[in-house]
Amino acid sequence: MISTLVELKANLGKFVTICGKYEEINGAKRPGKYVPSRRACIVLSDGHRVALDTQNAGIRAKEELENLQAQQVQATGLYMGYQTLWGDGKVASIVSEALLSVSDLKLLE
Repeated sequence: MISTLVELKANLGKFVTICGKYEEINGAKRPGKYVPSRRACIVLSDGHRVALDTQNAGIRAKEELENLQAQQVQATGLYMGYQTLWGDGKVASIVSEALLSVSDLKLLE
């Protein structure tokens, strides 16, 4: 199971399982503000964030966001490096490391 960005980058283009703390992504456009985005990431042990899916696929269920927030989780997905999470890639787009086709998201016991 992958828990650091160095380990993750060594697996570019592969399906991987990562683990870390589940966190909702702040959708605010300005520092110091918080706007719910309904999107989530996993914070790896080295502090790097990896988003769970992109565009509409990245919108998480309300129940998932509430139940997993700040919990240790694992998720499996295709790692393709930096991706546009939302936006058209030209104006006000949010870009991050991301897992695509996320499956098997679960709480770690």
